[in-house]
Amino acid sequence: MVRAQRLKPVHQAAEDTERRSAARVVSAQSRLNEAERRCQDLEQYLAEYQNTFRAKASVGLDARALRAYQIFIAKLTEAIATQRGLIAQLLLEVEKEQQQWREAATRTKAVGKVIEQANAESNKLEERKMQRETDEHAQRQRGIQ
Repeated sequence: MVRAQRLKPVHQAAEDTERRSAARVVSAQSRLNEAERRCQDLEQYLAEYQNTFRAKASVGLDARALRAYQIFIAKLTEAIATQRGLIAQLLLEVEKEQQQWREAATRTKAVGKVIEQANAESNKLEERKMQRETDEHAQRQRGIQ
């Protein structure tokens, strides 16, 4: 039991690290989901704006209005490209955080197994000690009779 007791703080630290790592995975995934939602919103807005542009262009636009639409469409396209770049970065971050969480979970599990083995070893030694004492007591009882 002594070895298992000494390992409990190590196991607790490993569990704490695993919990913090899991929280970072959730946070990174949340940021990714938000970035993807923003990108979809921008893409939807671009499609709507382009449809409006086509409709107005079909009935005629002056050069200034045409140029304003083109500039705004270019800015929306650039914002979408920037958002896609952010999504790519966030995907890498999520994968990195997931890998760190898996490694932390593996460490926690390994320390847990070491503690289980230490407990089993301690129990086995205790059982042997009890058996030896029982055997010695039985031998003494036979010697008295």
